[in-house]
Amino acid sequence: MMFTSQRTADGKETKVGIGWRIGADSLKRQVLHHAGSINGGRSVILIYPESGVVISLLSNLGSMPIAIEQTAQIMAAPFIDIAEKRERMRARLDLAGMYDYFIESEKQSDSGTMEIAHGDGAGWISIPKQFSEFARRVALPAEGKMKLVNASASSNETSLVIVSPLGLFPLRIHSAADGHLAGEIKCPLGPQSLEMNIRIKKRPQK
Repeated sequence: MMFTSQRTADGKETKVGIGWRIGADSLKRQVLHHAGSINGGRSVILIYPESGVVISLLSNLGSMPIAIEQTAQIMAAPFIDIAEKRERMRARLDLAGMYDYFIESEKQSDSGTMEIAHGDGAGWISIPKQFSEFARRVALPAEGKMKLVNASASSNETSLVIVSPLGLFPLRIHSAADGHLAGEIKCPLGPQSLEMNIRIKKRPQK
C-alpha cells in the first residue's frame, strides 16, 4: 500500500502512495522517492526497486540543491549499473574541443560556449540564461561557467553531467543530420521542469 498510487474521488491516480512518491527516472526506471526541506536542512531518499539500489542525500542548507531528486538519480546511476551487472560504455563520440551552443526553449533562446578538454567529458559550459535567471531568483551564484563531468554512452548518445549550484543535470548529446551535435537538457527548476533543446557546433581547430 505504501508504494501504490492513491486515487482522487473521480478515480485519477495521484502518483503518491502512503508517504512515497511514485515516478520514473530519465531512463524510464521506476523510482520511489520523497524529498523535503526545513530551515537548515534538505533531504531526499530514492529507491530503485528493480535493482535494489537506495540512495539518500542530506544537505545542511534548507534550499540546496534545488534539483535534489535529479541530483540523486545521477549519483545513483553508476551503482545501478553495478547492481544490474551492466558495463558503462565509454563515450562513442570524439568530444574533445571547443564548441558554440545554441539553446531553444518555450520561453527564450540563448547561446554560449563550452569546452571538453578530454575524451572522458571533463570540461565546462557557460551558464545559460535559463539557469542564471532562476539562480538569481533563489539567491545563488549565477555567473561564469558550470563544470562538465562523467561522459558515458548508450548505443546512440553520449551523456555528460552539468555540475551547478542548483544541482546535477544531464546533458545528452548525439550526432545531428547536419554533421554537428544536438541534444537536450532537462532542468527541474521550480514547480515545473524546463526542457531545452541544444545544438552544438564544434569550432574549427586553429
